[in-house]
Amino acid sequence: MLRSLMDVAYDRFDRFQVATPADNIHPGQLSQGFSSAGCLTLPGRYANGQHTGAWADFRRAAGIDDASDGRQFSLMLLTGLDATMAANIRVSGGDKASLVRLRAGSKGDAVLRLQTALGLAPDSSRLIGPNTRSALINFQATKLGWAGGIYSAAMDQMLGLKVWQSS
Repeated sequence: MLRSLMDVAYDRFDRFQVATPADNIHPGQLSQGFSSAGCLTLPGRYANGQHTGAWADFRRAAGIDDASDGRQFSLMLLTGLDATMAANIRVSGGDKASLVRLRAGSKGDAVLRLQTALGLAPDSSRLIGPNTRSALINFQATKLGWAGGIYSAAMDQMLGLKVWQSS
């Protein structure tokens, strides 16, 4: 996750912090201000056995009830740029390949090529897990002076690893 200690605008120059997944989505608790150290928080509370606000709405939409508390699931958040690019390609009929990104949780042959290019022993799951993510972040920070932990065709050109040229 990217964390900014200076402002509420997260960008590629913010510090990248490796976090251990745990209770990363929870109610914000406060009626004003910000109450998170990098987790996804939603306005609302949990008190006296009741979920309230947008937090309660999220739980309903995600199919989480009291019996399924703690159930692990995947959630993908898009940046405004990602959503805009996807919408523009949908409208224009452009090249969907330009949307491809490798990030934590990505799997497949491109991950295998990235692991090899980063000097890692490719893992049989072909998954960007903690080791691959850490190596990518370190490589980006060393080469570019910043790291986002996401690998795209544009990043491939900046770093010269030729991960996408093999596809």
